Amino acid sequence: MDSATADLHSKYQKLATEYSKLRAQIPILKKAVIEEQSKEAHLKDEVKEKDQTIRKSEQEIESLSFRNAQLSKRVTLLQRELEEMVNRSRRGKKALPESASLSTGSALENNVLGEELHSKIEENAQLHKKLYSIEQEHKKTIMELQDKISILEHNSSQHNSVMTQMQNKQKALVDKLQQDKAMLEVKLHQQEKEAHQAKLQASISEEQVRNIHNDYSSSLQDANRIIQEKLPFNDTNSPHLLMLNIPAYNRAQQLRVQELVQQLAVFLKEFVSTLSSFYTYMEQRCQLYPVDGSTEHTSIVNKRLCCYLRDNSRQLKPIESALRFFADGVKDDAMTTMESSSGLQEFAEKFHLYTVYQQKLLPYQLLSLEEENAVPTCSRSLQFQNKALHSAMTHLVAALSRVDSWLCLIGQQSIQSCDNPRENQFRILEQMTTAVTSLHECIKEVSQQYNSKVHLEHQLPTVSERLKSTNSCLLSSVISLVTCTGKVSVHMQRHID
Repeated sequence: MDSATADLHSKYQKLATEYSKLRAQIPILKKAVIEEQSKEAHLKDEVKEKDQTIRKSEQEIESLSFRNAQLSKRVTLLQRELEEMVNRSRRGKKALPESASLSTGSALENNVLGEELHSKIEENAQLHKKLYSIEQEHKKTIMELQDKISILEHNSSQHNSVMTQMQNKQKALVDKLQQDKAMLEVKLHQQEKEAHQAKLQASISEEQVRNIHNDYSSSLQDANRIIQEKLPFNDTNSPHLLMLNIPAYNRAQQLRVQELVQQLAVFLKEFVSTLSSFYTYMEQRCQLYPVDGSTEHTSIVNKRLCCYLRDNSRQLKPIESALRFFADGVKDDAMTTMESSSGLQEFAEKFHLYTVYQQKLLPYQLLSLEEENAVPTCSRSLQFQNKALHSAMTHLVAALSRVDSWLCLIGQQSIQSCDNPRENQFRILEQMTTAVTSLHECIKEVSQQYNSKVHLEHQLPTVSERLKSTNSCLLSSVISLVTCTGKVSVHMQRHID
């Protein structure tokens, strides 16, 4: 019930986190839209200024056209006057000398008028050129401003559509979050109601247990009184005296125990060798990915992880040596029991040291996976696979810890201060077999996740051949670990009796 409440709480926290992320993106989008609107307003002001400039140019063109028309009229008038004067001069050649002097003065005047006419014609040509250049520049300016206006209108429409989509998306998300919140509140209310009912049931059960305990206490007191009065000699209450009992010797059973222990030693040797190879290949992978250590600096997490991985043989070799020493001590001329197997205690201690070593490795392995997810080339599917491998590694360490707990309990049977009765030994072996089977399933899960991860990584264009080769070797060692733990699990299940 508490786990369900925690699960609901975690889901609500995830939804709240996603909502806060989207809320954090709203000011950024608003700021971008405001900046685009300010740019658009600025460009509109520029367009207005250009329109004013265009209107001024048009007014100048109109005034120049008006002036040009006046000059054209003036030139036409002057040409007419010139023609009249020329005609007069031709008719006046037969007149008196006084009229000759007058015609000379008129000719001079005609020359002056011709020069003035020539200058006006040149001025008119310059005005035409200037008018043409102004018109071309005006057309070019209008086209540029129209292009800018069309681009700005397109950008503005895009920003408005993006803003509308984000608002609709956020509105839908808010509605969904509110619905989820309402559903979670209803579920929480139901869970609280169930918890209250469970507490009532627990209180009733406690009362029943208390009554049963009182009944059995009185029965036990009566039985103890009868034993003390009726049995004059009974040393079963003393564990020290019970340890003096000599177990019956069965040679066939002892040979079978010797064979089973030797087979377990062979399996463990294979397991230790394969596990050492797995750590070695993992160290090589950390030096190649997410960055190549030969060309770039490796992160602090991967450096520390590589340092611990190189220390694997110092943790694994004592386990193999301890079990080999215990197996060599199992002879066919003496009965082997848990109480007489002192080598099991040393083997359990070495295995516990290895479990502590693996627990120390786990945080660095998880941080290394998180660094791989932060690489830009890491796809979304690969990130999801890394999270799955993250969970599988955590389950593996938990299963290894359960095996260590039951193995330590088995090793304590050879200590005189151990208060576990002999009747519980079979139950302990059953739990040990279950823990080994669970370890085998966890390693199989890690193998599956590594296989999927390597398949996705090899599809990336940036993966080198060295990394592909290392991944293949790493995957091969994980598969060997699955095979080896499977052999141990089957061996213990078949021969647990």
